[in-house]
Amino acid sequence: MVFWLDILGTAVFAISGVLLAGKLRMDPFGVLVLG
Repeated sequence: MVFWLDILGTAVFAISGVLLAGKLRMDPFGVLVLG
C-alpha cells in the first residue's frame, strides 16, 4: 500500500512539474536540468 502511494505521489509531482514548465514556456532541456 505504501509503495503504491509513493509511486502515485511521484507521478503527481512529475505531472505538476511538467504543467508548470509548460506554463513558464520552458524548453525540454531546462525541464531536465531543473528536474
